[in-house]
Amino acid sequence: MTTKVCTKCGEEKPLSEYNKDSRGRGKYGLIAQCKVCVNNYNKERRKDPTYKAREVKYTMGWIARNPEKFAKHQKKYRIVHKEEIKERRDRKYHQDYQRDNKDKISHQHKANSKKYRDELADIYIIRTLTQKTGITTKDIRQHPSFIETKRLQLLIRREIKNQNHEKHC
Repeated sequence: MTTKVCTKCGEEKPLSEYNKDSRGRGKYGLIAQCKVCVNNYNKERRKDPTYKAREVKYTMGWIARNPEKFAKHQKKYRIVHKEEIKERRDRKYHQDYQRDNKDKISHQHKANSKKYRDELADIYIIRTLTQKTGITTKDIRQHPSFIETKRLQLLIRREIKNQNHEKHC
């Protein structure tokens, strides 16, 4: 297997670790830097605000010069990514709904929390256990006896509290 030395990192790597040189230059028709070094360089370059501005300007210019190609590309993208686009749209709707109905959601949440607390629902007990013990929800669900033990403990505490309240009244 033939290898080549990267001019950036200096490591000797197999030819498969190099991209092709589109201009046909370079040893074996490959670029001088390995794929890892090129990727690192591009990541850093994309962080530069002036590079981003130049890239946006170029892209917008290309779209203006090639509206048919861009429309064709968009149509193809929408077909290929139909489910992803639907999920994004649904997520956006959900976020808008939450923003516009904060009071309603808050009231609903409080009512549900009270209901779960009064009924000692699994969701309430799991939340109590995770907050007070640090055990993960996954671990609690794997051991249903945790939930039942905590439910009994809470029932006993409530009964004691009720008896004490009756004595003082």
